[in-house]
Amino acid sequence: MNPLASQEPPNGDFVAYIERLQRESLARHASGQPHPANAPQSLTSAADEPSSPGGAPVLSAEQARELIAKLGSGDFQFAQVIPFAAIALGVLSLVTTLISNQGPFGFFIGVGLIIWGARRLESLKKKSAS
Repeated sequence: MNPLASQEPPNGDFVAYIERLQRESLARHASGQPHPANAPQSLTSAADEPSSPGGAPVLSAEQARELIAKLGSGDFQFAQVIPFAAIALGVLSLVTTLISNQGPFGFFIGVGLIIWGARRLESLKKKSAS
């Protein structure tokens, strides 16, 4: 026996079958009943629950000041990684465009990324020199 045969509507009328399912779903939704097959036991979301018990802040004032000082100190070197990533993606775009003969769009994207990354590196070098 075909396992899908039991799920097919009678007489092959799929439109009527879908409409009936929609009406049943709408009736369940209006009455507040969860969907029988795959409804979760708890419908609460994480946003409904408090982030910490008693509403206390997650960080103390001292910890918040330390975090702000770390983020503002300039020790974070991610700004120097972005131009290198742009140049690498630009080179990758150029190589794949030239190898696969895809047309000018990938070529121009690659050239643009390389130019932007090089200019960004140059401005970072000027900032660090001064």
